[in-house]
Parts: sequence; structure tokens; C-alpha cells
Amino acid sequence: MKKSFLVLALAAAGCHAPQTSKASADVAIEKDAEARATIEVVPLKYASADQIAMELRSVLEGLKSRRSMRVVADSRTNSIIVTGPREDLAQVLALIEKLDVKQP
Repeated sequence: MKKSFLVLALAAAGCHAPQTSKASADVAIEKDAEARATIEVVPLKYASADQIAMELRSVLEGLKSRRSMRVVADSRTNSIIVTGPREDLAQVLALIEKLDVKQP
């Protein structure tokens, strides 16, 4: 009876069952990245925001280090909204610049 009371008390206090060390490390890394997240809105001149966002998601999906990056298209303003760690954002913004070119 005391054991189940302790579990309930921990759950009520916001504590969770212990996780594996790798899972705990992943959660800590993710929370740290979210704490350092920056938001950028990039208006596009030539390309479609929906198309660029789809291509960026495809590229970022394959990069483990870019797990916390988020890319959203705003078709109303033809802009890309990028959220992620400051150190990764510069590369994504440079890629958007290279993709947003006038087609002949």
C-alpha cells in the first residue's frame, strides 16, 4: 500500500517514472534546443512558400542534428517561418536564399 501511495504522490508532484539514460539525455537535449530556439519569417520573392517548405522539410528530415527545426509555409504572405536553434538557423536561411531564385 505504501509503494502505490508513493507512486501516486510522485505522479501528483509532476514526477515521472525513471527513463533510460539515453531517453533522458535525448529529452534534455531537446528541451535545451527549444530553450535556445529562434523564429525567423522569410518572405519569398520568386518561389512558392509551400514548395520551398516541403523541400526544406525533406532535407531537414534526414539530418539528425536538425530534429528540433520546424518549417512552416505561410501561403497568404508567401513566406517561410523557420523555428530552431540559432546555430542551425543560419544554414537553413542560406538554403532558402539559394532556392528562392527567379526562373528563366
